[in-house]
Amino acid sequence: MDLSTVHEGVHKRKRKKRVGRGTGSGRGKTSTRGHKGQWSLSGAKKPTAVFEGGQMPLFRRIPKRGFSHATWDRHYLVVNVGDLDTHFDEGATVDAAALKKAGLAKGPADGVRILGTGELTKRLVVRAHHFSKSAAEKITAKGGTADVIPPPKKPKRNKMKPRPPRQPQASSPLPRGPCRRGLRPPTWRSVAGRSRLLQKARGVTAVPKTRRGPYNCGFRCLVGTGRRRRADPSPAQERKEFPPCPVSLPLSGNPSPSSPSWA
Repeated sequence: MDLSTVHEGVHKRKRKKRVGRGTGSGRGKTSTRGHKGQWSLSGAKKPTAVFEGGQMPLFRRIPKRGFSHATWDRHYLVVNVGDLDTHFDEGATVDAAALKKAGLAKGPADGVRILGTGELTKRLVVRAHHFSKSAAEKITAKGGTADVIPPPKKPKRNKMKPRPPRQPQASSPLPRGPCRRGLRPPTWRSVAGRSRLLQKARGVTAVPKTRRGPYNCGFRCLVGTGRRRRADPSPAQERKEFPPCPVSLPLSGNPSPSSPSWA
């Protein structure tokens, strides 16, 4: 090697590989990727350490049993009353911020627990999420207070307001008229019942599209010989008048005790 050949094989600026510029360039057609296969298309990645070539991986072959407490466990920072006596003065207020500033409770946690290890010689006002029995006794024995921080409220899952209780109604049997199953007052739940109630309130005497009995009472009769009529017939159409109903029932609710009944 001499100064005339020392530069051979040394490339200061590597040129970019130009692909897809025609077959004459030597890197056209498949652009150096070959035909088909995993690496021929974009997005191909190297397999991970747990990949087993398409075979069922180990973590899916082994059975899973039991459960983990990590889904509901809480992490608390533990502080003893002996440490409180060392780091705080007489009459001081001890809370989570004060413990963090003193270096006794560091890091993320769900709360602070005070335990009774050590001796306490000062009066302190301690606010924490939990106190052991011995710790609470030692704090109160020196004239201090052990205030328990209440836990957060549980979320209200059912946001619907409860329905008011139904008022009990006096039950009385419906009078049995000329129909086999008795005359029943219309209710607002069914479409036919709403139609009959509205017609009764408006004073319409026409018969809607339903089978009616021989009485103009607005109630359905199973053995009647009614006809299908429109609810609002044209003026040119003849209105059929029915004889008055021998049974007078209220529009809603139970019939009055004075209503006649048949055996």
